[in-house]
Amino acid sequence: MIQLHYSKTTGKVEKDRTSVGLVFYKSAPDQIIQSNGALNHYFMIPAGDANHEVKACYNFKQDTELVTLMPHMHKRGKDMRYDVIYPDGHSETILNVPSYSFSWQSMYRFDKPLLIPKGSKLIVTAHYDNSARNKFNPDPTKTVRWGDPTYDEMMVGYIDYIVKARDKVTAKIDPAILDRYAGEYEIVPGRTLSIQKSGDSLVVGSKGFPTAPIFAESETRFFFKAVDVDLTFVKNDKGEVTEVIIDNGGRQFHAKRIAPRSADEKSQ
Repeated sequence: MIQLHYSKTTGKVEKDRTSVGLVFYKSAPDQIIQSNGALNHYFMIPAGDANHEVKACYNFKQDTELVTLMPHMHKRGKDMRYDVIYPDGHSETILNVPSYSFSWQSMYRFDKPLLIPKGSKLIVTAHYDNSARNKFNPDPTKTVRWGDPTYDEMMVGYIDYIVKARDKVTAKIDPAILDRYAGEYEIVPGRTLSIQKSGDSLVVGSKGFPTAPIFAESETRFFFKAVDVDLTFVKNDKGEVTEVIIDNGGRQFHAKRIAPRSADEKSQ
């Protein structure tokens, strides 16, 4: 995924000279690096607050090798720290950026991948300066929340990591049940998740992301093999599927079903 950001700075038409080059390897990779992160969408930074703290957590459900770390905030970001709490209870700071700069965002790569055992938690702690003392602050009189534009804020502790393909035992599900799960689900306004039946399984897709199969752990709970994400289908008292809960590293998102029910559901 490649993401470009533009800002209206000159007031006239400009040319984009961005180019992308890809070199394809001759065989399949032995391992897949995934990108994810500990993030918090729900913070609120009061106007004038010079040291507002925001935290986020990521849960490791499998043994994981961390490859890179990258803090991301906007112009009010002051500092960010990554701490790992291991299953035995002890903690370790694996990255501390005491003077964050939006203009010089850095990716930190380990000399060799850091093994994080299953059951560990990544706690990311960030501080923001929304006061007039911050010369980069777009507006110190404004209460700030999450948003894509630079004058809003973000809080993401990005990670790149490697996990082994998930070897959970898959359950055998009646194809008629899979038919009832197929449809469109709204994650947030304007962004949907498409779940379709393919043979005796389900595939999941979303705009801007590749389609991938999911595998049944039970009649309602499914998982991806390549990424650490689970899906749980929720039914009402009539047995109709109303939403799917997406669990990504301990963060849950509720995607409401928005497409019409299938013919099988309507006949019940």
